[in-house]
Amino acid sequence: MNQSMSDFFDTNKPSLSDAMLLRSLGLPAWTAKLGEEICIGAVHPFAEHELADRRTIISIYVQAMPAQTYRFEILRRSENFDGMEKLTLTTGSGSLGEFWKTALALASNMLNVSAVTPA
Repeated sequence: MNQSMSDFFDTNKPSLSDAMLLRSLGLPAWTAKLGEEICIGAVHPFAEHELADRRTIISIYVQAMPAQTYRFEILRRSENFDGMEKLTLTTGSGSLGEFWKTALALASNMLNVSAVTPA
């Protein structure tokens, strides 16, 4: 197999809809080797006039298998103490567009997990 065919089968990139979402966030479309997790970038998702804290940052990571899984590192205003807190959201396989709304809801304190306990 020649090098270009090998690269085709050994790398992964976002779908067209995910590439358009990344562009709207000011982030580049990515290319990653299969099995590799890369940081796509970090965004400040809220404008100054919005209620959520403008210091909020969402860092987006992707792990490219044939399917794509995402990890979001969210730095947001804490409702439990003064200052900021860090959350990590990890996903199963799917598109960035499917999970972005959940990351935004967590970042704006519209969605929280209060506890995870054994059943």
